[in-house]
Amino acid sequence: MTAPTPGAVAAGAARRLRATVDRVPAAPAVLWAVTSALLAVATVRARHDLNNIDGISYISIARQYASGLFGSAVNAYWSPLISWLAAPLIALGVDGVVAIVAVSAVGASLGLAAGGALVWWATHGRSVPTLLFMATAAVFYLANVRSLTPDVLVVSWTTLFALVLARFDESLATGRHVRRHAVLLGATCTLGYVTKLFLVPVVVVVLAAWLVLRLRDRTARRQVAAAAGLAVLVAGLLAAPWAAVLSWKYGEATIGSSFAVNMSAKVDPTGGAAAREPVLWAPPNEHAISFGEDRTFQVRTGGGSDGGGQETQQLTVRDRLTYYVEQRLLAFPYYLERIRSFAPWTVPVLALATAALVLSRAGEARLRRTTLALVLTGWVYFLGYAGVTTAATQGGNARYYWPLLTLSSLAAYSALPALWQRFVAGRGLVVRTAAAILALLIPLTAAWEHGAGVRAPFSVGGKARGVTHALAASQPPDIARLAGEMRPFVPAGSAILGSNYRATLRLAYYLDARVFGRADQGYDLTDPSFRQQVRDAGIRYHLQFTPVAGADPDLTALGTPLATFTALTTCSDVAGAPIEQCRVSVREVRP
Repeated sequence: MTAPTPGAVAAGAARRLRATVDRVPAAPAVLWAVTSALLAVATVRARHDLNNIDGISYISIARQYASGLFGSAVNAYWSPLISWLAAPLIALGVDGVVAIVAVSAVGASLGLAAGGALVWWATHGRSVPTLLFMATAAVFYLANVRSLTPDVLVVSWTTLFALVLARFDESLATGRHVRRHAVLLGATCTLGYVTKLFLVPVVVVVLAAWLVLRLRDRTARRQVAAAAGLAVLVAGLLAAPWAAVLSWKYGEATIGSSFAVNMSAKVDPTGGAAAREPVLWAPPNEHAISFGEDRTFQVRTGGGSDGGGQETQQLTVRDRLTYYVEQRLLAFPYYLERIRSFAPWTVPVLALATAALVLSRAGEARLRRTTLALVLTGWVYFLGYAGVTTAATQGGNARYYWPLLTLSSLAAYSALPALWQRFVAGRGLVVRTAAAILALLIPLTAAWEHGAGVRAPFSVGGKARGVTHALAASQPPDIARLAGEMRPFVPAGSAILGSNYRATLRLAYYLDARVFGRADQGYDLTDPSFRQQVRDAGIRYHLQFTPVAGADPDLTALGTPLATFTALTTCSDVAGAPIEQCRVSVREVRP
């Protein structure tokens, strides 16, 4: 008998290992349980990680819900789900930062389970592709769960939406449990609405595209239309109470205001000139920390980031459209770079999955339905943000685009068994080894970028935090110490204005104060007319941030100096300003 070659032995061992893993359905469950436990660790260690000023608004709104202040808490600008879910925790005494992170952690755990379930279902119970996807998503979730915004929830929702849409599609083909899946799809759509308003057009366009494709089958048109109609009806009924509450509060029909506030600046060639006028934007109510807590009122007053004002109102539709197209073309390379910074495989995977669908080579029926749901959701989401991202912000914040990581990974690993069977099975050891390495590239890249926190060579922009940082105990920022020293001079509930809005807002969070103004306006306190605006607004204290080596402006005419402190923070009111030793002077505004 001829002895087997080392290559044959290695190949046989690999086949046996793969077969063993695939026969253990508990393996994905174990990975999910371990990840969920680590997400819990990241949550309890996040107490001092006040890393996002948008999160201050979500926390403040959640506090209002927790205190029963529903009139002020109801908000058309910030989507409510994350604050709704954090409010009971805050009512029980949980710190606001921890409460928000806890909601994201639970959402991440559920999203990981939904993604694993989708790959498991699409591959007819194969553990290897399920584990590869879950490993990718787990590292990503762990590295980013301490974001104080709903973006982690959006990642999980898009995964859930793709799963529910694929299962709904399957139910129509088999005729089993169609109504149940239609109701579930409708409920999922409403869940997206309250998670983030941007998901409403995503749902509408994805479902419209799916419906067009499915109505081509004349024999099933009636059933497809009836099921889709039921899903839309359920979504409308579930969303109606929140839309009604918003409409009642603001006195006009609305499902939310973030489109009006943010999108109108995209068609404003003046660059939102009114936003730079020296208007002292006030918190929307006595319980809010800053004007940003409800930017709906920017639309009402004709200013702010909606770019209101006389000059903007005289622009023609052609001017606006030309500006919009030019800016989107300028922004697109930056947008691709942002995506590459956290998921460099996204566009190639979605392109290949789309080609497989178009060429009718996406495998058997279940895989085709899964791929269709993922491709539709992925491209609509991709194109939606491509239509709003800006060159001025170099492609915007990468966290807005996170769902593209999971959607493309789901598409890759749902198709992995079919691809392996078609192109690799039965080939030589070299081909199988190369294919195995290729299949591992996505989780290895995620481990490199999100696990280790190293962006190069995939991207040179931004900084990745990594899993180690996310699991480490957060330390109180120096600005929290500064707030403690400043508290005897600035009582809780005080109205304050600062030369550095971003740092002042963080101070206000710790001081329980209320901030006037907004970022990047360049207030001139040497102007007597502006000082009068400060007094008329009822502002009691002004905070001047100056580098320790610099000189404070002469603000004698404004009021009485109370105290001066030093802290390690940003001194200038510019996004991305460096942290440095800063002198912070507190001045009481003279009536």
